Amino acid sequence: MTITEPLPALTWKLWVYTNYDCNLSCAYCVAESTPMAPRNAIGFDNARRIVDEAVDLGFSELFYTGGEPFILDEIYDMLAYASARLKTTVLTNAMLFNGRRLARLLDIANPNLQVQVSLDGGRAEHHDAYRGSGTWNKTVQGIRVLQENGFNVRLSSTETPANSEHLEELHAFRRSLGIAAEDIPPICCCDLYPEES
Repeated sequence: MTITEPLPALTWKLWVYTNYDCNLSCAYCVAESTPMAPRNAIGFDNARRIVDEAVDLGFSELFYTGGEPFILDEIYDMLAYASARLKTTVLTNAMLFNGRRLARLLDIANPNLQVQVSLDGGRAEHHDAYRGSGTWNKTVQGIRVLQENGFNVRLSSTETPANSEHLEELHAFRRSLGIAAEDIPPICCCDLYPEES
């Protein structure tokens, strides 16, 4: 086989766990993040070194995840440093955006910084089944706060037994929030439910 056209350039994306503690205890969390998990935060100095190395190696995007990154006071410095150098996305459950945290996020907002929110359903019962009672309402409120403050919110979702029959409802809800189809990556369906397989 002869290739006559050039192959498309690869997009290099780097995922970094900022910490392992979280304000939630999602039943399917592969990082086993909970409010009781050890923080194991990477710290700003390590984050800066990772970003510098990523830039040197030609990475085009950086994703910060956790745990819940916005538990960390230094997440804003990490995001500011990274997004000044490459496209940066931070994954969050969006439940902590009020007062000081929201103000600090607004201080570092720029076109290179994206916020990606985990939302597992178009209704509370689909999301809360694995993330905890009342979390859907708080997450949706957080999405709206971000949007009201000028952020282009992306969504990420994990397919679960609670939402797998209702994915079109999730997409309809996403559309009602004004979130474009390109701002929702493919739903993650990992082998996270061994007791149900």
